[in-house]
Amino acid sequence: KSQYGPLEFKRTDQKVDVDTLLAKYSKEAESLDNVQFYYLLNRFVAEFKDSHFGSSLPTTHVTTLGFVTDRVQGKVLIDEIDRAVLPESKFSFQRGDEVISIDGKPIEEVVQALAVYRGAGNPDSLLRIASINATTRTAGTVPAATGKAKVAIRRGTSELIDTVELDWVSTGRPVTEDGANWRVASTQTARDLLDISVNDVFQDLPSAGAKYRCSPTTRVEIPKDATKILEKPFVAYYHPTAKGNVGYLRIPHYSWVNVATGAGENDIRYEEYEYAIQQLEKNTVGLVIDQDHNCGGSVRLVENMVGLFMDKPFTGLEFQFLATRNEYLTFKEGLDTDPRLT
Repeated sequence: KSQYGPLEFKRTDQKVDVDTLLAKYSKEAESLDNVQFYYLLNRFVAEFKDSHFGSSLPTTHVTTLGFVTDRVQGKVLIDEIDRAVLPESKFSFQRGDEVISIDGKPIEEVVQALAVYRGAGNPDSLLRIASINATTRTAGTVPAATGKAKVAIRRGTSELIDTVELDWVSTGRPVTEDGANWRVASTQTARDLLDISVNDVFQDLPSAGAKYRCSPTTRVEIPKDATKILEKPFVAYYHPTAKGNVGYLRIPHYSWVNVATGAGENDIRYEEYEYAIQQLEKNTVGLVIDQDHNCGGSVRLVENMVGLFMDKPFTGLEFQFLATRNEYLTFKEGLDTDPRLT
């Protein structure tokens, strides 16, 4: 209540009321052991549906079935297979095969059960995260799995479904009831024990999509007949279609930094985006803006870029500033030393 800026917005716009949630989860907490309680806190924070706000248990424990899944067009598909764990003689499935169920539960039921531990503003993003967690359980956010699992998998687009029994492979130090294997001292408070903070929802997930994350280069091949506007530091082009030229613009993030010096380059990149938009506006009848795997950044840059597509004044994002005294003074110092923040 004292620090979460979007609290009032969540209550009025998204019907997420902290007092209602507090009453609900406090009652449930009465019958839980310590480990269950900390996962309860993960679920409580996830209720805010905010990918920048999360909690996690301080553990390195991960359990996996030996392959990574991802969500594609509403299906949970195999994305990567660790052949050191699952050689073809034991696991003959391939990338793109569809997971149908785990231990007799339909995969969508498994996904929904895992989704309650993860916070995300976009429901599709939440389902994707939970789909990845279906076979890779990062115990910091979702309960780990143990023993064996029976997994039903459809081969390709066929009707053939095979069931295979796999071991949950464990790495890291498991969460225990007394906290003995946790990375922090048991004398710390609940608030200190958890990492409740600005949270990168993909930070504890396997490599699904990692090769594209924050990448300014296109994730698909540029058409051979395309007119290229820029290839670096980001991709912008247009190409002919039956309806006229269609443009493509890649926006990987909103935090451009010079790799060599560490200096911010948002203003430089904005000028390049401005040039690209001018060229696209003159030469196209439609535009694809690709923000997949965008990892965020400066609100100021976002608003400047939105302005490139607006034909009238608009109100930018507004924040309610909630902070401790130290946070307020730090923020004020930043305003005093960097006038661009005002």
